[in-house]
Amino acid sequence: MISHSRMHAGRRRSLLGWLAAIALGAGAARADAQVRVEIAPFTGSYLPLTNWGEMSQSFGNSTFRQTIGVLVGGRLRTTFTDLVGGEISAAYVNTGWRQHFEGNVNNTAASKIDYALAGNMTLASARLILTPRRANYYGIVGGGVMHRGGRAWDPSIWTVPSTQYNTTSPAGILGLGLRAPVSPSLSLDASAELHLHGGDLVKSGFAFSDAKYTAGGLQSDLIVTIGVPISLAGH
Repeated sequence: MISHSRMHAGRRRSLLGWLAAIALGAGAARADAQVRVEIAPFTGSYLPLTNWGEMSQSFGNSTFRQTIGVLVGGRLRTTFTDLVGGEISAAYVNTGWRQHFEGNVNNTAASKIDYALAGNMTLASARLILTPRRANYYGIVGGGVMHRGGRAWDPSIWTVPSTQYNTTSPAGILGLGLRAPVSPSLSLDASAELHLHGGDLVKSGFAFSDAKYTAGGLQSDLIVTIGVPISLAGH
């Protein structure tokens, strides 16, 4: 006969084992639930904040910068925990460049003249997403590539045959985002990002009336977006 004490001990071990299995299973379920995958189409504005070059001429000064543009794109985001995630992003922007000319005392008749060329730019980046606990905002840190094209960056339009552009630039990215629930099944994702990249976009040439282009320094562009996250996996 098995004693009552041994029966109770066996039941206690069985109960403890059963509770441990439930706890491990729940922990695994929580770990799995933390991994979420979503895609977010977005649109927004590209806002250059600095000049990428200038020229000084006998009759005035010219400055050059990329034009404000509208962008469309998408992001694929994976959230590993409640605090850390990663994403890849790609976008297309309709941006060229604009020359702003201001005459000096020798040319007061032409005080302000603007000349613009249309172009485009594609953006690709990989970013780390950092979210504080119990917050609906997050930080963005990453790096990417900016590639320019179209008529604005076509060297064949210039009479100076040696004009060549640096059409591809690496960029560092810093930003903030906000996740705003609209309904139980719909959220909006807004972000403001600072893209930092080199300012020497002209490899050679680009001269007017023997005046030479002077490259700007570190460039900063502001990109503001709003998108709709669509869940692909996780909760």
